[in-house]
Amino acid sequence: MDETERYCGACHQFHDDPPTVLRQALLIAFATAGVPPHLHGGLLRYFCDRILPGSFLQAVLCNDLAAAVRRGDPLSLAGLVRLVQVLELIAPIEAWGSRGAVLAWTTTPDRLEV
Repeated sequence: MDETERYCGACHQFHDDPPTVLRQALLIAFATAGVPPHLHGGLLRYFCDRILPGSFLQAVLCNDLAAAVRRGDPLSLAGLVRLVQVLELIAPIEAWGSRGAVLAWTTTPDRLEV
């Protein structure tokens, strides 16, 4: 394993197992920021395993506010601001922010609904 494979963008350090470090960093950030718990699993699968989450999170990840509002349940919508704040702070920049970024990141592009 070379240094680029050991680098964890989430905490800006080198580690032997970046996916585990990223998963732990994301879980801590989600809990600390108050991201609704029912969104944690989909977000972790997306960022760590590159599997697309449900339609609300897809809309958020694609930076499509109108679609997120249409698709979100009341609890998800109540946590939308906190979710975006956490994504801006800790999520890999290349993994979200546009439809193109999401398509490039995921291993399940056929599931994209946005």
